[in-house]
Amino acid sequence: MNADKRKGKTISINWPLWKEGGILLDESFEKAMSERTGITGLRTETGLKLFYQSLAMNQSQIIAVEDMLKNPLCIY
Repeated sequence: MNADKRKGKTISINWPLWKEGGILLDESFEKAMSERTGITGLRTETGLKLFYQSLAMNQSQIIAVEDMLKNPLCIY
């Protein structure tokens, strides 16, 4: 591969479990996870917002988290 010929951007996003779709959590596991870590399943709306925000960031890796108060956090 020739140097300086590639265009675009690579971002590694560390996604948590999503609230809708994918691996579905049973209620007791989700409650335990929330109590132990303060983190709940990521809502689709929040995940999409964080995805688009990540495209505007000058970071190569981020972690997407939604806390139990529904305040989305994006830590990089």
